[in-house]
Amino acid sequence: MPFILIVFIRRMPYIYSMATTSKIILLFSLFILSTSHCPGGGILWEINSKENPKSKVYLLGSIHMASEDLYPMPKQVSTAFSDSDYLALELDISKIDPAEMKKKMMIGGGRNIDELLSFETIAKLDNEFLKFGLKKSVWEKFKPWAALLTLSQLKLNAEGFRPDLGIDFHYLMETIKDGQEVLELESFELQMDMFAHLDLFSEQYIEYSLQSLDSDIKMVSSLIQAWKTGDTLTFSKFIWNEKNEKQEENKKILKIMLDDRNVAMAQKIEEYLTSDKTYFVIVGTGHLLGKAGILQLLANKQKYQLIKK
Repeated sequence: MPFILIVFIRRMPYIYSMATTSKIILLFSLFILSTSHCPGGGILWEINSKENPKSKVYLLGSIHMASEDLYPMPKQVSTAFSDSDYLALELDISKIDPAEMKKKMMIGGGRNIDELLSFETIAKLDNEFLKFGLKKSVWEKFKPWAALLTLSQLKLNAEGFRPDLGIDFHYLMETIKDGQEVLELESFELQMDMFAHLDLFSEQYIEYSLQSLDSDIKMVSSLIQAWKTGDTLTFSKFIWNEKNEKQEENKKILKIMLDDRNVAMAQKIEEYLTSDKTYFVIVGTGHLLGKAGILQLLANKQKYQLIKK
């Protein structure tokens, strides 16, 4: 699912957009998809407009936190980036004000997380944070979603997955180094508003997430391997399992984190396809696929040619 993951790079907090369940939380931390196999490796599509032959968009499904063995990038991905005029990301994290990010994460008003969650859920969170030597005083002012995302990142970091090795960050740094402009599909405010909606489901999604967070994180290496081989079916099974599809609360959160945002991102990509330039667009892999994914939304227009690379 799509969430914003708090990461600490160069001693500054940033966010990355990335499920209500631990899968949704974990997916925001990593990928946030549905079909089969990309023969060239990676999850990359070329999109051309039938009405404007000069336009082109390369659309890459990303992994937001990864390990060193993800690199180097597959040749077709590197070539697509080199051949593009612009890089477009969900969000340019280099522009985020750390103080503003911290403010959005905090409950505020002199309140703490005890007022928002049950004693039992707080105890479970406390037990998990203590595994990393973090006392409750460190996170008790966090909003529930921020506490859970921070915990997810700590667990991913412990397994060797780092935000500075994420695909988005890799190409962001390349673009900044070259002094080129970075385009954004969304805004910091929009992503923060999305997380604000999670306040309506705080108890449910944290309770559920904690039940399977450790087991889901153990699957991350398999998911990264699936990305390297273009195996989107593995991602689909992980995200859109029968349990998530049938539980009403999960469906609501998936709509907030994925479906609603996919519509806006697809519209932005359509704007790019009206120009004569080539765009290299990176979004969390979960946004690409599925019945409400960006690829299907574009295909439904019957104006674009979508080619799996």
